[in-house]
Amino acid sequence: MRYWISLIPAILLGILLSASVNANSSACLECHENLTKNEYVHYPSGDTKCEICHSAKPQHLSSQRKEDVSTDRSNDVCYNCHQPMDSSPVVHGALQKKDSCIFCHNPHASTRRSFLRAEPSKLCVSCHTTLIPAGTTQHGAIDLKRSCLNCHLPHSSITPKLLTAQGGNCMSCHENGMVGVPNMAKEFSDFPLSHKPVKDGKCTSCHTPHASSFEPLLRNEASSAKPNWNENLVEICLQCHGAMVSGILVSNNETRFRSDAVVNGKTVRRNLHFLHVVVKGRACTVCHDVHGGSNPHNIASDASSRKTRKFAFSVTPMGGSCARACHGNANYNRMN
Repeated sequence: MRYWISLIPAILLGILLSASVNANSSACLECHENLTKNEYVHYPSGDTKCEICHSAKPQHLSSQRKEDVSTDRSNDVCYNCHQPMDSSPVVHGALQKKDSCIFCHNPHASTRRSFLRAEPSKLCVSCHTTLIPAGTTQHGAIDLKRSCLNCHLPHSSITPKLLTAQGGNCMSCHENGMVGVPNMAKEFSDFPLSHKPVKDGKCTSCHTPHASSFEPLLRNEASSAKPNWNENLVEICLQCHGAMVSGILVSNNETRFRSDAVVNGKTVRRNLHFLHVVVKGRACTVCHDVHGGSNPHNIASDASSRKTRKFAFSVTPMGGSCARACHGNANYNRMN
């Protein structure tokens, strides 16, 4: 009897310890108070509901051993309170990991809204390391307050690449006169004819939305022709128009910018694109406006906003003429 009586205090202490850890988590704050010392405190931590995510053995209060505490890091714990964030068709790959929520969010408290572990500009590139290489020209949107989240949803989306409606439409920023943002819509409105990527809203065909080594955020470097005027623009053009510079001699259906002649009884068609770009080393943008213009094929004119030199081009039924730009009056004619 005395033996059982002597055990009563120990049993009661064990019950009390168990209750303290599992039912009244305020005991946790005696050692872990620093976890809630931030501006934004997650509900379970702020309301001492540690047991939602943690299970502690009674002896943890005295031993303070990490081995006496287990933590459920799975997203399912988060979804007990939060709506599932992976319900849209396109899901961020990070959410496929068991503990993806707490990879980006601090489950206790943070100095940032949504309990983010870092600002989006730093948090996103901790995984997406190749999107913004060091020493490059960076898209201005990344420097704005929401950074990557200006264009992308962080969890799931109905659009490819987790794009928001704004992120999928470059004009949502480039038409409203924001300070420091080129108003491309105003420029485009002056064009009776538009370059097809512009017309189709596919700005990223030529520009990268994140960063580039080439101004203005162009995707590709110069071709081997090494033109001496804005060399970075040539390879961009050749990704769609490479056939234009495939060789000095062409057939009658490869390009209309050619000079035809009969040599030794044989029709020879000289490719004037190849002559200008490869032989003379001139970039495509010497003669073409990249976004649009008033001439067919976006051929530049004196009225082109980007031109600093006189430029005159006219079309004839079987060719055309060019003058006052790089050379004197030059005519070309096709035979068919």
